[in-house]
Amino acid sequence: MESHRSRRRPWRSVGVAAALSCAAAGCSSAEEAATVPTATGEASTSRADGDVFTRAETDVGPGAGPTSAAPPGPPTTSPVDGSSAATARSDAAPITPPVVESLPAVAETGVPGIDSDDAFCRAWSEYAGSFAALAFAWEVRPPAEAARLEVAAAPALRAAVADLAEALPDELEAQREAFTVDFPAPMLRRSSRAITLLGEAGADDAAIAALGEAWIDELADEGFDSPTLDVDAPPAPEALAAAAADFAAAVPSIREDPSLDTTAIDISEALDHLSANCPDQGTLAGDDDVGGDTG
Repeated sequence: MESHRSRRRPWRSVGVAAALSCAAAGCSSAEEAATVPTATGEASTSRADGDVFTRAETDVGPGAGPTSAAPPGPPTTSPVDGSSAATARSDAAPITPPVVESLPAVAETGVPGIDSDDAFCRAWSEYAGSFAALAFAWEVRPPAEAARLEVAAAPALRAAVADLAEALPDELEAQREAFTVDFPAPMLRRSSRAITLLGEAGADDAAIAALGEAWIDELADEGFDSPTLDVDAPPAPEALAAAAADFAAAVPSIREDPSLDTTAIDISEALDHLSANCPDQGTLAGDDDVGGDTG
């Protein structure tokens, strides 16, 4: 993924988990979708600011810090000449400041993390950014246009989930089934239907894969809340048009699909990892507590 793409559209944190919840709750607008809790049924671990703090494991000893200094004691008397002098401590422990590991500020354009060097973070942004774009499209655009975008995005969604599973960090192994199978399963069923319709309309495997790549390129350039997001000059355009028409007729919108409610699936550890380690810092899952004014 090239990192020099221009970013033209501001993004809002619609949030994958938030939009999934709206499938069942029936949100009245995209703005309302942005405020729905995450897919765990409760908010992801919030932080007071955008930094990840790790205090060094060094005993700073008594008296460290501006508020913990002990009051000065009386002067001691020298046993040799009886003179008074303050006894300097030669073994005082050094004061070690906290180590602050700061993630860069969340990008205000495009899809944060979609060109990340971290394979896991990049796959998450491709999946979550795609879902957010499609949820927004089904909310504000005609059904025929939204269906066309979802069919075009289907190969990219399937590939992104496969990449998430392949790049899953060791610390999240206990959540593999929940995060890479159960959580995306409802959306992948829609994607599989779209890919089947593309094949039936005459698109071969190469054209389907190229369509997914074209979707990611456009998503990265435009951002997921662009009202004009589209795949220009798509591979197999006739097949895309036919598949989109069949998809719109057979599949409910993301807003109306009750199967997309994943709030009962606990992926809290995965969401915490994303918030602490990935460029979107949890915003694509609906966690906006990243410090500062996110707009």
